[in-house]
Amino acid sequence: MRRIIVLTCAVPVLLAAAAIAGTAAATTVGGNPGGEVPVPAASPPLGDEYYMASDMMKGLPKITELPAGYTFVSDDGGSTMQLPQFNSDLCSGMAGEIWGPVTSVSRHFEHRAGGRLSIEITANGRDFAAGVVKDTADALTECPVAEYEGATTRHSKLPLPALGDSSAGLNSVSGTRLTRSAVVAWGPVYVGVEETDADAGGEARFVEIVKAAAKTVVRIAEGPAADELRRGLVELPDLPAGFRLLAERTAENKDFFKEYDCDGKLVGYGTPGVAVQRTFAMGDAGTPVVESVVGTTSDGWSLIGALNQRMSTCPTITDESGRKQIATSLQVPATDITIEGILYRDDPVRARGVFVYRDICAEVWITKVPGLTMEQIEKIVGNALGGVFDVYHG
Repeated sequence: MRRIIVLTCAVPVLLAAAAIAGTAAATTVGGNPGGEVPVPAASPPLGDEYYMASDMMKGLPKITELPAGYTFVSDDGGSTMQLPQFNSDLCSGMAGEIWGPVTSVSRHFEHRAGGRLSIEITANGRDFAAGVVKDTADALTECPVAEYEGATTRHSKLPLPALGDSSAGLNSVSGTRLTRSAVVAWGPVYVGVEETDADAGGEARFVEIVKAAAKTVVRIAEGPAADELRRGLVELPDLPAGFRLLAERTAENKDFFKEYDCDGKLVGYGTPGVAVQRTFAMGDAGTPVVESVVGTTSDGWSLIGALNQRMSTCPTITDESGRKQIATSLQVPATDITIEGILYRDDPVRARGVFVYRDICAEVWITKVPGLTMEQIEKIVGNALGGVFDVYHG
């Protein structure tokens, strides 16, 4: 039994064709050189097994990543919602219905020889992704010749190298029409590649496309790029009157996200990745008063833990330079993402807000200078929080 998705608006091309033809294939297991698939850091938005459509679009190959001869046709951006999942018997048709969360995106191309290529990524859990490959492979022995609604379809193995966690591919002939299709499971998602009205000599080209899609899918777990991260930075309208932009840069995120431990040792909580920074000054001053940083990291929770430890276990420390630091809590807004506020009562006083959302970490530093009140500082922290959501939803 191969399970397929039936969408409320439109059935993805690959899955619809598979349901009609009665897909069959051979499977290849293993070949996942990257090891375990990174799991999304939070619930985006249906649980840790699922990616948002905006993530998944990054995993679809671009026209420049395909062999020559193709032209781009369209994207189906998709969405994440509760949709009916059907169990489908490839040899005889549809069976029962279950409801479950599904995200699916697809990209479509045409080949100069007349073939129509669709590449789809669907996220509905590890078990489902693995099951799509297994059930497709099993169908090759169960119904190599499928009869469905008066049509006869003959299947043969489409050889594939080891891709993803497992993979399956086939050539399917109905009358004079040749369809090539392949499925690759990768953690909680699977990649479907299908070319209808394929030319007889294009098998090697199709396999190269499947290999390319199995590589580009990993981009869905890479997190936002620098341009997207910039959407989360503090902007001038977020600040009181009298501020001006001082500087902006892109850097490695391990340059940021640091805290002193109880022994006064500076510890970094950034991981290899990208971060963007924007600083602001007041009036004609040349020194930063507000610093905003947003970066991709898997260690944001550790930074939150370090801030909590500073305030609860060792609010007063002597840092590595011999300077005494006193840390207390800063009032921060109530929100459904993780946020922590800390006030360093040095000279001058510095306020800090840290936000962790999915696979990004953001922080804003504000130096209390003459003319800047604590009420204004707390409002800046609240405005900075709003920007964090814009990274994914802006």
